Amino acid sequence: MTISGFPTSIYDTGPKKRRVVGLALLAVLLTLFLAFNRVPKLDTVQADLAVAASPVAECFQGFCIEAAPESSLLSRWWDFSVTYLRLVTVGMIFAFLVAGITEAFLFPKSGDWSLSATGVKGSLKGLIVGPAMNLCSACIVPVASAFRRRGSGVETTLAITQGSSTLNLPAIIMATMVFAPLIGGTRIGLSLAGVLLIGPLVAKIVRSDDDAIEMLPVDIASPGADGVGWGQALSGAFREWIKITAGHVLRLAPVMVLAGFASGLAIQWISPATVNAWLGDDVLGILIAATLGIAINVPLLFEIPLVAVLLLSGMGTAPAAALLFTAAAGGPITFWGLAKVMPGKVVAAFGASTWGLGTAGGLAVLAFVSLGAGPDFGLRAKYAAANEPEPTTAASSLQDALPAPGVGTTNMRFTDVTNQAGIATAHVVSDLVAGMPEPADMYGGAVAEDFDGDGWVDLFVLGGEAPSHLYMNQGDGTFAEETTARGADQLPDVGAAAAAADYDNDGDMDIVVVSPQAPHHLMINNGSGQFTVDSTMLTEPESMATSPSWGDVDNDGMLELVLGEWNSETAYAYDVDSSPSSDLDTLAEAPGRPNQPQTRPTLIGSTGFAPLFMYRNVGQGRLELYEFRKIRAIDLWVFAPRFADLNDDGLADLAVVSDFGMSRVYRNIGDGMFELVAGAADVFTDENGMGAAIGDYDNDGDLDWFVSSIFGQTDVAKAGHGGTGNRLYRNDASMAFSDVAGDAGVREGGWGWAASFGDLDNDGDLDLYHVNGWVQDEREGDPQEFNDQPAVLFENLGAGAFEEVAQAAGAADNGQGRGVILFDFDNDGDLDIFLTNNHEYGVDGATSIRNPGAPVLLRNDTVNGNHWLKVTLEGTPPLHRDGIGSRVYVTVGGVTQMRELHASTNYLTQEPGRIAHFGVGVATTVDEVRVEWVDGEIDILTNVAADQQISISGR
Repeated sequence: MTISGFPTSIYDTGPKKRRVVGLALLAVLLTLFLAFNRVPKLDTVQADLAVAASPVAECFQGFCIEAAPESSLLSRWWDFSVTYLRLVTVGMIFAFLVAGITEAFLFPKSGDWSLSATGVKGSLKGLIVGPAMNLCSACIVPVASAFRRRGSGVETTLAITQGSSTLNLPAIIMATMVFAPLIGGTRIGLSLAGVLLIGPLVAKIVRSDDDAIEMLPVDIASPGADGVGWGQALSGAFREWIKITAGHVLRLAPVMVLAGFASGLAIQWISPATVNAWLGDDVLGILIAATLGIAINVPLLFEIPLVAVLLLSGMGTAPAAALLFTAAAGGPITFWGLAKVMPGKVVAAFGASTWGLGTAGGLAVLAFVSLGAGPDFGLRAKYAAANEPEPTTAASSLQDALPAPGVGTTNMRFTDVTNQAGIATAHVVSDLVAGMPEPADMYGGAVAEDFDGDGWVDLFVLGGEAPSHLYMNQGDGTFAEETTARGADQLPDVGAAAAAADYDNDGDMDIVVVSPQAPHHLMINNGSGQFTVDSTMLTEPESMATSPSWGDVDNDGMLELVLGEWNSETAYAYDVDSSPSSDLDTLAEAPGRPNQPQTRPTLIGSTGFAPLFMYRNVGQGRLELYEFRKIRAIDLWVFAPRFADLNDDGLADLAVVSDFGMSRVYRNIGDGMFELVAGAADVFTDENGMGAAIGDYDNDGDLDWFVSSIFGQTDVAKAGHGGTGNRLYRNDASMAFSDVAGDAGVREGGWGWAASFGDLDNDGDLDLYHVNGWVQDEREGDPQEFNDQPAVLFENLGAGAFEEVAQAAGAADNGQGRGVILFDFDNDGDLDIFLTNNHEYGVDGATSIRNPGAPVLLRNDTVNGNHWLKVTLEGTPPLHRDGIGSRVYVTVGGVTQMRELHASTNYLTQEPGRIAHFGVGVATTVDEVRVEWVDGEIDILTNVAADQQISISGR
């Protein structure tokens, strides 16, 4: 008999009627679940992958991987667990409803079917059901339990469990899209093996126990019609659905919550340090990864971004393959939930088999990679952050350990934490000074040093025409403003630049602050971060002072001080014969430099000194002005004088960055006297030198000199400026400099100011960061031409080449940048960035507005598996206490890096140059640390552990 073309035999009994309605309900629920939860889930995973592949120390789905956690273990545990439970709630509700449908509608206690099947046949039944559910290994438990309670065998129940979480279609697609074929293929192969083989294996091991399992009674009805009507069949079915669903909730929901918190605790073990220490490409790494996988439950597809970020943090390919399977295949909730419907021996065998299968997969990948047949990285290029090779636990040389250069990409990541860190100050300038935007628009000083000796670097920030601020590092990622409490409020409001050093050799950091008008100020530290201000010693320059720098020019252990002056209105001019002159326009024009600056018809040098002033340290805290030039020369428009040993003779030379083609180098000839290096006009071709960075960027053992300038001036003739950009003067250790800025890729930096070298990604070479920006006077050009320029970050790619990556790294601040400091404010081993902004420019109708400019603190959140070492020195007399001028050499795998300890500014701002910071790639041990003290003594340490700060004392 048929009704409307359908055989009545498909619903001629009460159980059959239930099944028809149950299938309809399941179809509706599954469609809604997939449409509104699982399909959007793909977008969530893609967003998580964007975070993971950055790589950056951020969070996804409640999980954070950070070198230095910013919150407590309890807080991180709570956040992950709560987020996990929130994310799986919809899946759990769906699973409970489907479990109820399974028992009440699809397979009621009385029916003409049997779910029992053994061996691979039973697994195939589970393979049909599981992947269609699209549930994680925890959420599928109610459904698998329902099938088990209705008579399914061990094979079917376990196949449903693993098939849902490992072989659902989204998981297969993501595994093949995100991971290289070796890992993606291994994941799919292990998942098929788990679904088809684990069930029969477990059943064979524990078959005798399985026969004794107490099951709910299952009646097999006769095949004939039973006369039960639709209403009677369905009313009972719906009541049972509610009752059974509630029963699953009561039995399993508490288990899921408790096990969710257990997983949350287990996953807190993961950090960059543990990844590099325990998850390398070796057998131990595989065993730990497989164990971690079954110790946690994760939301559906969470294992994809999790493994991706761990690969980028340094995890080996083989452990990645093991974790990618086991994290999805089972966990505490899975095993605990199944234990409600299976004997403990069955569940234990299931867990052990899952762990063993994941381990076997990892070992197979390890063997494949060891033969040289495997890929160098576990991610496809789209997610592999510049296609870096996977870090290994050891490297034959530092260069082998470093990432391969990328094109337009970087693994550096920075986060603006200014407000979070408690830095709330602003730099204030008048709209115009004497009808011109300069000199007030050129200022923006700051200095970073440990002023109270607690091991955390503090900040002293000048406010321009507003008060300065002293921020004391609290050691928890924040600073406390303590200007008044520590006596640092005795300065006048207008401050231009600052530099810190232990100038009186009493064991604490003092500060010099220069102002637009003399006198300048010494903030003398009393030993605990309390300051007394002396404004009597420093009377030159009389006006428009620029960057101060400290250095021991005669190696007597006492630091001298040099100050620059730009475009003085009250100084005298004189030539090499000391003949006063008031006509600076008669100065010879340097070859290749048209448009000499239009200078003001004023005298230069009221005390007989040109606008570069040096104070000798005579002891007892006294500084005395003296003429340091053996033969007098004209120094004009000085922006950034720096001390550095440029010819490797153990004496601090003086590199002077000056505006309008006046940069030059003075050679130290002993006894605190200097002579001008000849040929400066032909060698030092920067047209508008402003900022200075000195460091061994090419790791050849000598100091090179970067000078920031102006690039891209539209109307050079009108402005009187050059426009050919920055200079990178490569040194050959004998002061034979050559400009390689073009070849190195660092020419273009806009209107540059302060610059600094630092290994920002800890890969073993110096990167370069500099700020920029300017609002031109309308007589020079368009005021907006250099406004809102982003700061530039040149990543060192090795072989003398750099690439600009500030935007990609999150470091492209577009304020009116003036100063920059690279320092490790949170003591996590990587260099953070602090920059000062002069003002924020705006236009109100026809009126130019200069609003206060705020500084910016960029925390380095790069996660790449690289390690570091910081070295400080403790000198004994006659050496300076901090070893200023001494050199530290670090050797890893045959590659040697060098840092010279200093107390110089880079233009208005100063970093803690007495702390030598080195990135050492993935090496966990430094082969050699060598110190060359300024007195010629040498100290050597070998086999020094990375990721620490060490102090070396001189003899």
